[in-house]
Amino acid sequence: MGSRNRCRPGPGRSGNCGTPADRPGPTCGPAGYDRALRHEWAGAALRHRDSGWTDRPAGHTYHLDGRFVTDIEGFYCALGEAINGPGGYFGWNLSALDHCLRGRWGAMPPFRLIWHHAEVARRHLLPGYDRPAYTQRAWGPAIDLHYLLDIFTESSIEVDLR
Repeated sequence: MGSRNRCRPGPGRSGNCGTPADRPGPTCGPAGYDRALRHEWAGAALRHRDSGWTDRPAGHTYHLDGRFVTDIEGFYCALGEAINGPGGYFGWNLSALDHCLRGRWGAMPPFRLIWHHAEVARRHLLPGYDRPAYTQRAWGPAIDLHYLLDIFTESSIEVDLR
């Protein structure tokens, strides 16, 4: 399957995870971290990204493990692992997500995203106001599940919530 499906070392890990990017399973990532550390994890995943990889072709199906999507930082970590395997990166804020959805970051749209355990995001990614992890001083509109689904729809990403 190539290097894309190997569990490569990520921030603070040995890289011995064994879960390919194209099937759901236990994550090696920052499930137990608080928001600020999950944000830092996504930044470290960006810095350690292997820029030599090419996108999978359009039409590929990815599996997002949604068990730990309790905030937007958890979403970015889960999406990175769904697209690029454990410790993977696929955005860490809305601007970066938009950039990744244009290709050259592991996935070429259109593609299909099967979001397992979507009920967790339904309970936690709600409209309202939130403080981003990277600045606990500023309040702003929360990024809710419907907003994320709209972004995916605009980018020709089919999302199957399970």
